[in-house]
Amino acid sequence: MSSCDYYCGTREYSRCWLNPDFGGLFPFELGEMILAYTVYFLSKRVVPVVFQEPLVRCLLYFTIFFVYTMAVVSHFRCCFSDPGAVPSSATFLPTATEEERMLYCTKCCAYKPPRAHHCSQCNRCIVRMDHHCPWVNNCIGYRNMKFFVLFLVYVVIMCFLTFALDCCKMYDTYLHITNESTSVIVGTMITMSMSCMFVGFAGSMLKDALATIRSDTTAIDKLKGDSFSDKENGLNVYFGEGGKLTWRWFVPVMPRFDDVEAICGYCVQYCNV
Repeated sequence: MSSCDYYCGTREYSRCWLNPDFGGLFPFELGEMILAYTVYFLSKRVVPVVFQEPLVRCLLYFTIFFVYTMAVVSHFRCCFSDPGAVPSSATFLPTATEEERMLYCTKCCAYKPPRAHHCSQCNRCIVRMDHHCPWVNNCIGYRNMKFFVLFLVYVVIMCFLTFALDCCKMYDTYLHITNESTSVIVGTMITMSMSCMFVGFAGSMLKDALATIRSDTTAIDKLKGDSFSDKENGLNVYFGEGGKLTWRWFVPVMPRFDDVEAICGYCVQYCNV
């Protein structure tokens, strides 16, 4: 076992979950750079120039940095969180059917719970795996679906906010209230174009993620022709808190589950020494 595998990786003993495909970190880093540039441009070139009232400026600064912080934290937590990997000590539940007791992953050489799927990129079986997302360099499973949804929600909000502020900036420039250089005008057009592009992209992924939660049926389940259609269970599985709306749903903190074994479809077998 190398020290790198011990500290970072997707192995069972890795201290920090990180997909070993480091080439997949490029989309993750690209997304972070786009967010950072957008916030820099809005806070330096748009808000202080267009809005003169101190109170309005403060409110806009607070909104921009709050949304940005929530998006970044959700993004990092989605990337560096175990999505629901099945441990090697997992075994079937006492209530499992005879067919479920026979499930086995030949790649992991371990028990494979009914709602788990093997990811070739993470090289682990993931409980309720929806898909492997390059933008977070990780699988999306029951433990990080909430972070994925929050990341998309805050990105969509940031896109609308950016577009609205850029429109104010362009209108301000059109009326010749402020004289801006060509580079600032080009930067405004770039951030406006990116906001239009990413709101559609992120909105489409958000729609699919919400459909997964609403039906409690992952994208892989749909490809296999399986259907569960349990909205209340879907909310409890991915957002926790017993499926009841709380403030914890809107911040990137790990969801709390009432019955983890029922969600995962396995229990852990301990050896007495």
